[in-house]
Amino acid sequence: MANQRNNEIDQTRLVIAALAASFAKALGEQYPTFLPAFESELEKQYQDLRSAEVSHVGAMETLRWVKEFLG
Repeated sequence: MANQRNNEIDQTRLVIAALAASFAKALGEQYPTFLPAFESELEKQYQDLRSAEVSHVGAMETLRWVKEFLG
C-alpha cells in the first residue's frame, strides 16, 4: 500500500511539473522575456528550498522536473 501511495504522489508531482512547464512555454511564445525570468525564479526557489532547515526533497524534485520539461 505504501508503494502505491508513493507512486500516486510521484505522479501528482510529475503532472504538476508538466503543466507548469506547458504554461511557461505557452507564455514564453507570447512574451519572449518571460521564459528566462521564469527559469531564473525556478532556480531561486530551488536554492531557497535547498537551504531551508526542513527537507523539501519532493518540492525540489518537482522544480527540477519543470526545468527538464522546459529544456
